[in-house]
Amino acid sequence: MKNFILICLALMFSGVVFSQQDNKQLGRVNKIQGKEVYVMCEPVRDYDVVGKVNSAVSQLLGVSPTISNMVNTIVDKAVNKERKGKVQPFDGIITSDGDNAILIKFKEGNLEQKGIGRITKIQGKEVYIMCEPLRDYEIVDKVNSAFAQLLGVSPTIENMVRIMVDKAVNRELKGKIGHFDAVITSDGDNAILIKFK
Repeated sequence: MKNFILICLALMFSGVVFSQQDNKQLGRVNKIQGKEVYVMCEPVRDYDVVGKVNSAVSQLLGVSPTISNMVNTIVDKAVNKERKGKVQPFDGIITSDGDNAILIKFKEGNLEQKGIGRITKIQGKEVYIMCEPLRDYEIVDKVNSAFAQLLGVSPTIENMVRIMVDKAVNRELKGKIGHFDAVITSDGDNAILIKFK
């Protein structure tokens, strides 16, 4: 009986470890206006592209060019086009730069993967933008890119995140912060640095 209990515990533990490994580079994305928003990540569910939308960053004049502002602007534009019948109904949006996006409709099935995206790595660090890792983690530190103070850099999501990750990696290499595995941000200026458990 004792061996049976030990075997059951071992199987349960291996299932937890296996489940955590399966969740590498996966995050649960945010929904805005009922649409799943994939920022610099790819849905794990199968989908069809049903449209495109462009939202010039120049429309944000007078507004701080944050990731959330860019994404909200592009979602607003896409949803307005959908309401007017100018684009097909869609379930989600994929964007990397915050200016251009594709509109997607998910294929049937795989509902357990709803809202799950495979994220991008920069300098070997996983980057979770407007999404939350599926794996357990602890916060190591915080970083601020002060992006608004940089001149001559195009205000795209990719540039904001790359500057932030570069700054964090440089601080890590200089020993100013501990080792971290990933970055979580929603605005492009501030982020938390995390280590997976």
